[in-house]
Amino acid sequence: MILRACVCTGLTPAVVSIAPQAGINFSVYKFLCGVWEAWWPASGKDDVKSLVSGSVAGITSKITMLPLDIVKKRMEVSGYTPL
Repeated sequence: MILRACVCTGLTPAVVSIAPQAGINFSVYKFLCGVWEAWWPASGKDDVKSLVSGSVAGITSKITMLPLDIVKKRMEVSGYTPL
């Protein structure tokens, strides 16, 4: 019983935060790839485009979801019990 409580603590916020974070990540990535193509059409630097777009998208999505991640961590530490 104690193990189940420890494992499940904060699980709901963790699962809920995955979809928005992935959505933000992919949206920003696609947007930045489009901007890159508009500025440098057919530049042949697809590796650099992917690196820059993916890095900025990952940082943006993590910063955006940071408040929910803090809530999740606090729930895990305090021993959150669902209603």
